[in-house]
This record gives sequence, C-alpha cells and structure tokens, in this order.
Amino acid sequence: MLADPAAVAAAVGTPAMVVLPDSHPDAMWNAHVDNPNCLGVYHPAEQAVYQGSGWTAVQAQVLREPGDRPRNSVIQAVVSFPTAEAATDFASEQRRGWARCVGKSIIATYNDGSETFGVSTVSNGSGVLKARLIQQDGSGWSCQRALNTRNNVVIDVAACSFVPGDQAVTIATEIAGRGT
Repeated sequence: MLADPAAVAAAVGTPAMVVLPDSHPDAMWNAHVDNPNCLGVYHPAEQAVYQGSGWTAVQAQVLREPGDRPRNSVIQAVVSFPTAEAATDFASEQRRGWARCVGKSIIATYNDGSETFGVSTVSNGSGVLKARLIQQDGSGWSCQRALNTRNNVVIDVAACSFVPGDQAVTIATEIAGRGT
C-alpha cells in the first residue's frame, strides 16, 4: 500500500528516489529524543508513540535521492488497526499531541551524533494532519510531516528537503488513494 518510488519522486520533484535497504520493514522505529511528548510529530511509525494504541501491523520504508548528498528524503509508513474507529481515534490523539509541540525543539540522538528540529507549524485540513519541522543549523533543511487515515489504516509520512512544500501531504494523499 506504500507509494512506489516513482510516485514519491514525482511528489518531491526529483527524477528518482531509491528505497534504502531495511532488514525490518514490518517494525516500528525507536528514536531517542529529549522531548518524548513530541516524538510523534518528529518521526513516523515510532514504537513509543503507537504503544498501547492497538495497532496490528506496520509497513514502512525510507527513500532518498540516489547519490552521496541527497536533497530529498522520505519516510513513509502505513499502520493497520483492528477498526476504522481505532485508526481515527489514534489520529485524533496525534492531532492534540502535535499541536502541543508548536514552538518547541526536539533533540534526537543517534550513534553518530544528534540533530535538533524546531516544530514551527501544525495544522489540519482536508483530513490530513500536517506539521513543519525546521532543522537548527541545517542550512535550510526542513521536514513536513503528514498523518491521515483510510479505513482502518493510519498513513504516517515525513518528507525532508531543502525546498519546503507539501510533499508529505501529497504522498499521504497518494497512499490513501490506493485504498487498503
């Protein structure tokens, strides 16, 4: 149900995107952040965010432009719930949580260092929750987050680029149009 690389490339405005190898495409991520209350707005398909929500399955992947210095990066995930109501309830909870993070910074720590993003905006329109995160000292690197539902599935996307736009919303809408 994920968007194919050609559709992702079209959404971000680049000739090609490649799927990065992942040994666990059916598992959630576990980012380490200083502000766990804002983990949901920072990164899609986070174990701590979905824990206790009743989710039943996840399919996720990371795509980037080919080459050593990609200018676009996308994380897309679809998370199944037992019912459409459960998926909608989860999305509503995220809407409230994301809104509380506006104006806050999130420091994520990885094996090779850390990165800090500020949450600049959160809005909800046409059934899609979206947020803009701007990397501090990132030379203009920013990410759009988008989350929506289709039946019993939560669609959870991040699109990062030096050219901010509605890429994540476009990808999430593309996935929703594929059905379940």
